[in-house]
Amino acid sequence: MSFCELCGSQINGPAFTIVVENVVMNVCRSCSRHGKAYTGPRKAKKRYVEEEFKFRFATVRSDYSKVIREARERLGLSYDELGSRIKEGGPVVKLLEEGKFKPDPVMAKKIESSLGVKLVLEGSGTNE
Repeated sequence: MSFCELCGSQINGPAFTIVVENVVMNVCRSCSRHGKAYTGPRKAKKRYVEEEFKFRFATVRSDYSKVIREARERLGLSYDELGSRIKEGGPVVKLLEEGKFKPDPVMAKKIESSLGVKLVLEGSGTNE
């Protein structure tokens, strides 16, 4: 037994599925004239090519340790001086130059601005 979702009366016979102000309802025959027949969800048209949804990630160049060391020495900075510029400690700078610690793109951007070098390669990686 089902009831009309519009008038509340008991539905005898088939129920009609209609749309009234973007609301889908099961109604009786007499209330079915108050809305449009529901045809089911429509498939959205594919607007974008799947290739457009590939994400590009920034990556740090592979020879970062050499570039950092050469730039630091060229500017005559100590480990601690460069560390204070990028808000890290001197030991972190030493690890970076030894290649034992690879900076993430955010830290690499700080180093770039402090030393005037290019470490981040934009869009070189994908989500695949």
